[in-house]
Amino acid sequence: MSYFDVRGNQLTGTIPDIVFSQLNGIKSISVLLSNNPGLTGTLPNDLCQVKQLSILNTSITGIPDCFWCYNVSGSTILITSLSMPSHFACNVTINNRRLPALFTQVMIEGSNLGWAIGKEPQLIPIIPNSLLRYTYQKIGPPELVNIEIASGSYNFEFELVEAGITLSSIAQNQSTTDGTIMLMITFTQYNQYISHFVFLKQGLNTYPCIVQLKEGSKLYCKIYQLPLVATYQLTVHNEFFSARSPIIMSKSIVAMYPLVSSADYQSSPSPLLTFNGFFGENLKTVNTSVILNSTTTCITMSITSGTITCAPTSIMTPGQVFISITVDGNQTPFSLLSIPYQDNLKANCIEQTFNCHGHGQCNDQGICQCNQGYYDDFATFELDGYQFFFSLVAIQELDADDNIVQELITDKWNVTDLSGDDLTSLHYRLLINSTLYPTLSTVANITSLIEYSTLDRQLPFGDSIVSVGANSIKVGVNVTGWQYQSILSHLRVVFATIVNNEQSRTQSCSSNDIPTFEEILGSDSYLRVIKNNTQFYGRFLSYSYSDGRKTFSRNELINQTIITGKSNESLALIGVHIPQCASCLLDPDFSALITDNSKNDEDCETSSSSENTWKIIVGACVGGTVFIALVIALVFSLKNSNRFKIKVKAAKSIMLKKMGTNK
Repeated sequence: MSYFDVRGNQLTGTIPDIVFSQLNGIKSISVLLSNNPGLTGTLPNDLCQVKQLSILNTSITGIPDCFWCYNVSGSTILITSLSMPSHFACNVTINNRRLPALFTQVMIEGSNLGWAIGKEPQLIPIIPNSLLRYTYQKIGPPELVNIEIASGSYNFEFELVEAGITLSSIAQNQSTTDGTIMLMITFTQYNQYISHFVFLKQGLNTYPCIVQLKEGSKLYCKIYQLPLVATYQLTVHNEFFSARSPIIMSKSIVAMYPLVSSADYQSSPSPLLTFNGFFGENLKTVNTSVILNSTTTCITMSITSGTITCAPTSIMTPGQVFISITVDGNQTPFSLLSIPYQDNLKANCIEQTFNCHGHGQCNDQGICQCNQGYYDDFATFELDGYQFFFSLVAIQELDADDNIVQELITDKWNVTDLSGDDLTSLHYRLLINSTLYPTLSTVANITSLIEYSTLDRQLPFGDSIVSVGANSIKVGVNVTGWQYQSILSHLRVVFATIVNNEQSRTQSCSSNDIPTFEEILGSDSYLRVIKNNTQFYGRFLSYSYSDGRKTFSRNELINQTIITGKSNESLALIGVHIPQCASCLLDPDFSALITDNSKNDEDCETSSSSENTWKIIVGACVGGTVFIALVIALVFSLKNSNRFKIKVKAAKSIMLKKMGTNK
């Protein structure tokens, strides 16, 4: 044990904060300041990391909250004559309640976590109040575990799962029929109850090994492309941990190509197209051709086995591009690319939202950065009942002609609720029927995360950052391990919602017919459903992430079928197309707004707002709106009360309190 002991030294004034900050990192240090009546001031939060604090017979007036949180009878952590502040409430925060155990060790991070004094013998402080270590000795599926971080108080529920990996041996066998290579990987430690992924890497090139079977301590995966007999780096990883080992591959595979997994367009300094995927090993530009929209040549600038970069010979027209790539005489079509419109997004935002209506600023991406307490314009909550339904119903594999070659119905989900004080967090995992889907049930993994927070947040989506306002719900959908029938296939994620057959809205002093779904090539697509004065907006982003790379995703209204017995309502199916990928990430979002038509009436003499204003209203800034971004299957309704209620299938209801309006 270490000590910072200045007791009885007749010290006066305040001790500089830098003195205490330099104590951080010293394990099990006690800070003893007693018997210095001339010491004054308040002590910094840095002291939460010490083992003991003694300030008897000093004039110090304030100490960090962490000491009051755990100042129980008989404790020697705090020695003082100060009284706990009246109405004191301890704010314990935990960064994440969905945690891995890595070889039995779980690390709990947060603030005001205490010193692990209590009846949990497997809980010890690594850094008091900031980092605790919990021992979890089970290998199995994710499990909810209650952990008491202090005796008699502060009990929290965590989702824990062992995620450590230790490789033992690797065997390989090549098929005599299709040439593919099966790897049998044996582990010393491995949790077969969670999803694992395998790939081989040599230099800059990566080759996936698709998991076929998990059996006890063994995992079997299949390699479909491997150009060289050579030494590779094999990696086995899950969501939390990875293990690596060199492996000498004694066989090679001539894979089918070209395969395109994602595409990107660069407009400046000169137009360039980049395609990612697999393009063989005969890396010569003379063997490669890229044709755009059947007429325009894209001159190949560089080619590797994983990337083609080309320069269009003419100016690209904004909108969707149809591409034909030929390598060594093998041809593949690709339609999931769009050239963006070169609008001045910031100027459009300023014009269409009147510069966020004076309650924020438009950024360069055309999004309002709202002042605190402001969220949307011309929207109020009323007490009229309404209901809106939206669900994720299927994942389809389509061929080059958009015919369905494989379909997975997404009707059974497992949900884990890891909600805390400021964050509601629901984790979904699709339960895949092994009888109906034998090729997908052991390897495909469909997950979704729904989070609601009362705080403003900056959240990652791929390598992008999405701004999410307070009292918002955010969703991500991830599809991994899909077994494709052909290199020409791609995925379509299908959503369903109930819409009106005819709908209109009074806007700018006139009544206009409103389309249910608007597809805009090269830009986001929008769903809008109106009931009375209530408008539900769905925004489908024009991009997704394919194997970690940002790429264009095409949105479409698949069909709209009138519901029997309801002449003005239809069931609409909306599809989001994403390229062939081992890991696919998409992120639609939805908003529920109520239009105040009286605002338009007041401005009839002067208003000239564009019909496009509704597309940007989600980002405008006035108080009183709750933003919703949701998926899976859910219904939300506003009853005769002042609470907004969301019912999520297979999970408890989430209550969102109606926000007060700032004027």
